[in-house]
Amino acid sequence: MQRRCFVLGFVIAMSLSLPALADLDKQQKRALSRIESLEKLLVKDLAKYTPEQIKSNLNARRNYKTLYKSIERKTLEIDQKIKLLPADNTELGPLIAEYLKLKAQSEVLLKLAEATDQSIEDTKQATATYYQSDDGEEDRNVLERAEQTFSDYVTFDLSVSQHQMHHLDRDIALATSFAQDWIKAEEDLQALILKRDKLGVKHDTAKTSREDRQRGQALIDKLRQQGASILPPLVNSAETALADAVKTKRFRNLSDTTSEASRLVRRVQVAGEILKVIQPSTQAAVEAQVQKIKSSQAKARQSLAAEIIAANRFPKDQYQGADAPQLKAFLSSKWKAKYPKDAIIRMQLNTPWERTTRWQYESSSKSWVLHDYSLLYGWVLIKQDGTQAAAHYVRLIKRHRQNNQLDYAFERSDKPGPEQIYLLKTL
Repeated sequence: MQRRCFVLGFVIAMSLSLPALADLDKQQKRALSRIESLEKLLVKDLAKYTPEQIKSNLNARRNYKTLYKSIERKTLEIDQKIKLLPADNTELGPLIAEYLKLKAQSEVLLKLAEATDQSIEDTKQATATYYQSDDGEEDRNVLERAEQTFSDYVTFDLSVSQHQMHHLDRDIALATSFAQDWIKAEEDLQALILKRDKLGVKHDTAKTSREDRQRGQALIDKLRQQGASILPPLVNSAETALADAVKTKRFRNLSDTTSEASRLVRRVQVAGEILKVIQPSTQAAVEAQVQKIKSSQAKARQSLAAEIIAANRFPKDQYQGADAPQLKAFLSSKWKAKYPKDAIIRMQLNTPWERTTRWQYESSSKSWVLHDYSLLYGWVLIKQDGTQAAAHYVRLIKRHRQNNQLDYAFERSDKPGPEQIYLLKTL
């Protein structure tokens, strides 16, 4: 439309200028004819480019700058020819006005091309300076933390197909951490986008882990919409599994912490921890539902306590590392220091070392901390009385950022459940 307006305006200008020809001498007529020819060429030149093309296309800017040299020669010649025309001939006004519009447009496009190139160059300089700075390096860490956090989006998937992942009590605490990390990572990412925009840095920060973020956010939004109402169906599924185990006397489904029933119970707890983080108002309802399923689990276990205890067999070591004796000695010394009255019967290490390297946001210090550690799980078997012993959960921790320092964590129950009790005669 813009290009057609130029042509139309030119035709109007020409028609208005025709009556003035009678008052012109030969030199002036030749000047007018030349102006007419040059204006036609200007119209064609300027019809080749739009402001949008100039702003968005590097080749268009380069080509226009080259073309402008030709346009400039034409405008200089037209300016010279106009001086030959009578200044008091008002009928030539539209022709000259049309030319001045074309000249102004050519200059606007040139300035736009130069400004766009300068803006791009400024962005390049700002980008190079930023990414080479300490600030840029720290912001790369922000992205690294965000990418790692968003990759854990499956944590928020509580579907039947995903509950199998909840095979350790540690997953309950991790769910809290993952939810807190997600919220903070999203805040950090949005702040980084605004910061880089303000600095004039070229970036595509908004694309960071886009698919993982979208999937995770969809799961979180669903949880927020449903709130605590999501828990009763999960509780019902877990109670059904517990009731089935009691009815069929499949006591291992009650005693084994990695059984289907145990994982379904743990899924309720994981869902509750996530809800308390993303929707704090659900805390009371969450705690009520968690207490309900934990009570059901305890009652189910107690109903088959004798069968569970009679069938329990203390597992053999699964860890085959050459340092197993040293690790057991370390655990034994720490346990005896903390619980000197306990009589340790046996120790068991039931997993290989499992290494975890991840950034975690710690609300107490309001900072991200890089954790790099390995875990090894096991049991310490303590004599209860003349006929029974109780197994207590232990974790060995190897802290790689502290020169592989060895640490530990104990979970000693004052009232161990039947799944923890072993008859001495079976050992």
